[in-house]
Amino acid sequence: MRSAVLPAALIALVAACSGSSAITNCTADSDCGGEVCARDGECLPSNEIRGVKVTWTINGVTADATSCARTPDFYIDFYGNYAAYSFGYEPVPCMQSQFFIDKLPTAFDQVELGATGVFDHVKRIESTNSAAFDLTL
Repeated sequence: MRSAVLPAALIALVAACSGSSAITNCTADSDCGGEVCARDGECLPSNEIRGVKVTWTINGVTADATSCARTPDFYIDFYGNYAAYSFGYEPVPCMQSQFFIDKLPTAFDQVELGATGVFDHVKRIESTNSAAFDLTL
């Protein structure tokens, strides 16, 4: 898993702006007193959480063993409205052709898909709660 560390002052600011409870670094919904524990560890009201599906193709076709040979694993990062407001996951297998996150705060509006030293692409998360990449590897 990629870093999900947020400076304490930023966490407090984000919590204050979103109307969230003061609890951060939750691991389960039960830690949040009626709110939802988002995947970045924030407690948020359910209307500030969404599921997002990220998909990718390689040269226009579904990823497979041949097209993923050079970059078998990716990383995926989600970005919010503050430069330091990000977290992500790795490794994400190239051959999956998709990544679904079920409890992403709505404040995260961009996603980056990449392979260290090879490529990194950023897309805005669409109103359909999805982002699609067509990679050239």
